[in-house]
Amino acid sequence: MRITAAVSLLRQMGIRYCIFRAYHESMVRSGLLKRLYPTRVPLRKCITFETWRQNKIPFFERYSGNVGYTDGQKNKLKADFERISSGEICYFTHIWIKSAADDWFTNPENGFRFDSNCHWTKVKDLSASQGDIKYVWEKARFAWLLSILRYDQAFSEDNSDMVWKNIISWIDSTTYNCGSHYKCSQEISLRIINWISALCFYRDSGSLSDDIFDKIVNSIYWQTIHVEKNILFSKIAVRNNHAITESLCLFVVGLLFPDFPESSRWVHKGKRYLEEEGLYQIYNDGSYIQHSFNYQRVVLQLYTVAYTVAKYKKIVFSEMLSARLRTSVDFISKFVCPQNGFVPNWGANDSALFFPLNSCEPRDFRPQINALHYVLTAEHLYEQSDIKEDCFWFDHSSMNQNVKTNAKSTSVSETYKFTEGGYYILNTGDSKTFIRCAYYRHRPYHADNLHIDIWYQGKNLVRDAGTYKYNTEKEYSSFFFGTAGHNTVMIDQCDQMQKGQRFIWYGWSQAINAECVDNQDSLQFTGTINAFKQITKDIFHKRSVKAYKNMPLWQIDDLITNADSHLFSQHWNIADDFLESGFKLRSVSNKKELVPIIKDSWYSEYYGVKENAKKVVFESTHPEFRTLLYHISIEHEIGRYIF
Repeated sequence: MRITAAVSLLRQMGIRYCIFRAYHESMVRSGLLKRLYPTRVPLRKCITFETWRQNKIPFFERYSGNVGYTDGQKNKLKADFERISSGEICYFTHIWIKSAADDWFTNPENGFRFDSNCHWTKVKDLSASQGDIKYVWEKARFAWLLSILRYDQAFSEDNSDMVWKNIISWIDSTTYNCGSHYKCSQEISLRIINWISALCFYRDSGSLSDDIFDKIVNSIYWQTIHVEKNILFSKIAVRNNHAITESLCLFVVGLLFPDFPESSRWVHKGKRYLEEEGLYQIYNDGSYIQHSFNYQRVVLQLYTVAYTVAKYKKIVFSEMLSARLRTSVDFISKFVCPQNGFVPNWGANDSALFFPLNSCEPRDFRPQINALHYVLTAEHLYEQSDIKEDCFWFDHSSMNQNVKTNAKSTSVSETYKFTEGGYYILNTGDSKTFIRCAYYRHRPYHADNLHIDIWYQGKNLVRDAGTYKYNTEKEYSSFFFGTAGHNTVMIDQCDQMQKGQRFIWYGWSQAINAECVDNQDSLQFTGTINAFKQITKDIFHKRSVKAYKNMPLWQIDDLITNADSHLFSQHWNIADDFLESGFKLRSVSNKKELVPIIKDSWYSEYYGVKENAKKVVFESTHPEFRTLLYHISIEHEIGRYIF
């Protein structure tokens, strides 16, 4: 089994990845990596506060005019500020947790305290006793500082003392290259960028003294040294949004602190890596390498910052990258629910929102989509002022610019297909149906091929169960990462792929074909995948989805071939009020109507939050299903569709 898994890993991940991981692990175990990261470094003072303050660039600059915050925005800002002032921090965009002001190492979920003097190469990623390390990282990202900045902008106040107090507390509590906060270079990079945002916003505040500036900038310098030294791990072993975040860190620090000896190299390397990673990680059709909508939003934000800083310094990225980013914006905008800005809760999702710059619901993707679109085109996609606030922080004049006029009507029936990433949409106007059918070139995170999401009039009727946590009990990780947390078919309760350690799957499911057709009465998707290779290698799952144009009816046909003598189960993770809203599911197999099995389940809308939910399951020993999802108002017409 180990040999088979190793061969599968080599074939799927590539020889470069495997060699680098083996090399990195040997460096860690031998202690050689530890020697490359000293814990004591000298004070580095390359620029005075006054010189830096005079060399202004309009990045996160305080605005002297009226931003035009609505009463709703102000109320939200005030409420958030009061909670932060009382010691609470919003974790994963949703959970408010109170912790001691100077405690940066205790996991607030379970009370485990990380050793602040343990060299970062010895800190564990996963441990049952320490719990999820992301709970310790989240506070130290300092994304919550942006809520203070926004509050001060809205109410013409200056709470910079609170900002400096927290940043200095973190610096005084940590030892360089030690503890949980040096374990991940992406976390370091986000911390640096958010600190720089605060420095720029409060550059003219009387509370920003020479001593505070020197201490913060010295820490920024040495943390950036760490990021550069370790960036190949993200570029080779991880190769996802981590690499883009760390490249952005080098680029931003190099540009905004040009007096550092390494700044010229950081700018050059950061820009080159941003170009390389953007073109590598964003597919030609605009979809993203991590097969995750939330991580794609993360990348949109990172490039919004990159293009903003580059513009101020008259640096131009390649047209190829700009075109790819425009394609990415167009891609993800197709999935947006027009009623609320939500997209399917699909793919690995840690609720990351690196730069929270608006008062919208965190699942509303429109502010970040709009911001990058504006940076690239100088046009807004959306009218609402709260959606446009992100743009304001990157360009104060953006609030007065026009909205793009050639936006298409959402009432038109049409299909969209993104074949490189494996995404298909049936949009009838009232409904939006998303189908996943992917041929993976890069590792999948969830076993969710041929999953479908159905939205009707802004309501997510059948949904992805979400992610919950990356480090949790096996029962939960198996469900949320596995096939049962998605709306597709299982064989003998087996996932579509065989689970390995952490984020690794073996025997990737792969799309064989897929197409969309616009029929007279419906929009139709048909696709086939090769899956369940741990059972036998030649099992195929064919799924057809019809979304009817003039009534709330969906017909889903599933056929499994080359899998005899098994129990087949079709899973539907339903919305909390699915049944109360008048919707039903009926299924037929081998010309017999199946009894729906209502099971207790879970749903995670935000990282770290697990709610009780229900799911509908149909089981059959026959490898074929015809299932109808419909509103009871058309029950009288269902008989002619079911058989």
